Amino acid sequence: MLRLRRSEAVVLYDVRCARPLQLLHLDAGRDNVKACARCRVVRYCSRSARKRRGQLIRSVATETCIRRWTQEWRDAIQPGRLALNLTNQRQLSLKHVFLFELERRRNARTPKKQFKMLDGEVMTREKALSILTEMGCPPRTIDNFRHDVRGNNTLQIVIIAEGLIKFVWFGGRDAITGEEVSLKDPTVDPSHGDLFAKYWKPAMINAIEEGTPP
Repeated sequence: MLRLRRSEAVVLYDVRCARPLQLLHLDAGRDNVKACARCRVVRYCSRSARKRRGQLIRSVATETCIRRWTQEWRDAIQPGRLALNLTNQRQLSLKHVFLFELERRRNARTPKKQFKMLDGEVMTREKALSILTEMGCPPRTIDNFRHDVRGNNTLQIVIIAEGLIKFVWFGGRDAITGEEVSLKDPTVDPSHGDLFAKYWKPAMINAIEEGTPP
């Protein structure tokens, strides 16, 4: 069972442009700007305004790390379709998402090791929607997620890291013709599909822990 740690402040990003959709408004306002008691010239923000600024800086820094980490692990994340067991359940990608939670490593030296995986789960879109709602995502984002169903040739992955959310879509296309193809891996024997779906999580956790994409 996936147990996500809730975050009070959520900044949501769109993977397609890697830019924040909604940021904290940093305008302190005249009432929150105080003058120095000695010189009466230097002005500074209130403690609450500085706290909000610090939250934003940390959020932007974490988003940058997520973007770089995803670029390094993209090929490794994409086989997450094995978790959906599409070999035996071809319609599953339309109704489910592949969601996992990361935690940032504070002393990581390379993008590959910026995060460690805490947990993950293949869940219905309804369950993922309830998690996004509990985390306080903007209504517009929730509506977009609810209606953004792209068909069985597309796999949706939701990455949650320290209160930030990133959506990643993988579509099956022929490398030469560019035509859409099924996400089903023809090299996977149907008899092995259930086994791969059962053990994908520990395998992914170990790979991310080592910091070496397959």
